[in-house]
Amino acid sequence: MKQDDVNYTPWWARVAASLVDRVPPLFVIIVGGLIERSQRLTKCLADQADYSIGPFCATGNSVAGVLIWLAGIVIAVLFMVWNHGYLQGTTGSSLGKRLFHFQVIDEKTDEPIGFGRSVVRQLAHLVDAVPVFAGYLFPLWDAKRQTLADKIMSTVCVSTR
Repeated sequence: MKQDDVNYTPWWARVAASLVDRVPPLFVIIVGGLIERSQRLTKCLADQADYSIGPFCATGNSVAGVLIWLAGIVIAVLFMVWNHGYLQGTTGSSLGKRLFHFQVIDEKTDEPIGFGRSVVRQLAHLVDAVPVFAGYLFPLWDAKRQTLADKIMSTVCVSTR
């Protein structure tokens, strides 16, 4: 495709899709953390000495609570690998990108980027966060509306409509 023929995805749609993609795993992690917190145990030792200042209490985590929290983290990571690795890599669109009708494609071949590149692209978004998340703002002024991670990975986001 020639650059003039391409309908690059607006910044607001990319932000909205990113939020949609992050809500399910964040929800699972928060629920797991709340369950873990509700399972905490408090044990108190009563001191019967004359100079006692009261019982000594300690709070600790329950094994079940920690396992539930860790299971939530594992489920969230597996969801993100499936959503951003497999789904986005093979079809070009994560769940959020499907909702907002755009996909990530290779800048030169116009094809989805595959599982491995899609995962590496997500990791490359760490560059967008330095400094002060400026890389995420690049699509506001860039001709191809690319983030720094997109530039590194030679990808673009285009409309599927």
